[in-house]
Amino acid sequence: FNSSSYQNVAVSNEHMSPKTNDLTVLLWFKRSVITGNKEWLFDSKTCDSNGLGYYLAVNTDNSLVVKFQYIGADGEAINIGTPSNVANNTSWNFSALVIRRTSSQIIYLNNVVVGQISRSASAGIDIISPSIVFGSSECGASYPTTRFNGYIDDARVYNRALSVSEISQIYNQTKG
Repeated sequence: FNSSSYQNVAVSNEHMSPKTNDLTVLLWFKRSVITGNKEWLFDSKTCDSNGLGYYLAVNTDNSLVVKFQYIGADGEAINIGTPSNVANNTSWNFSALVIRRTSSQIIYLNNVVVGQISRSASAGIDIISPSIVFGSSECGASYPTTRFNGYIDDARVYNRALSVSEISQIYNQTKG
């Protein structure tokens, strides 16, 4: 879909919570322009003051960032960052986020691991509504400033952690 025309797509399923299931989110994205703003590729978090959940965005330095907001004494936030400028182009890019809820979270860009952490996602992610919004932040008030400025294609959500070979197979089958 073309997010630059203010489109976004929400999907919801009870099995899409990393608190109870492993999860993989895949998508192709193409930026229309390099804006210098943080642009959400997808978001799954609560819209209250806690903002519990997770998202994948292109950051202001053109890196990809995943943020997990956990419940805890300190309202802990865990970020997985990638090197700057990995998404500094207007070409089609393949992104995958693999959440192994008991061990690790991994970001792929164009079939290469570009960021990862080893941590249990089930330790505190509490998602009230297990939905994912593609193309913007889930919280409507900030939608125009957080939308992804470009195109998103072939977005997929799996309620399991895909293997490296499965991700590679999907990448090779779906690339232009």
